[in-house]
Amino acid sequence: MPSTRFKGAKPEDEDKWRRVGAKADTDKEKMGVFLAKLESLRAMSFAPAATKTGLDSPALTVYAKFDDGKKEERVTFGKSGSDVYASRPGDPGAAKVNPAEYDEVIKKLDELAK
Repeated sequence: MPSTRFKGAKPEDEDKWRRVGAKADTDKEKMGVFLAKLESLRAMSFAPAATKTGLDSPALTVYAKFDDGKKEERVTFGKSGSDVYASRPGDPGAAKVNPAEYDEVIKKLDELAK
């Protein structure tokens, strides 16, 4: 569910979020909660190279463009059994993240889609 952030027309106007291809704005508060949950995910440990991470068939990919589209951050999440892993391009290996926190991210993403 790609979304784009639009700057307010005037400095005193609030920024808005809009789902790509949609005509209505995305709920700003829900987007803020989703981004906060996503940002709070941290590596619990790092997986050895031979670990089955599920990243070959991602469960979720999140990317953000910034600096007028010149820079990009991307994180891919994979699941293997009850374990959740995250990987960024250029980083060696995968990080194991807390499955309950990942589930909260997915829950907030689902709320945005409503």
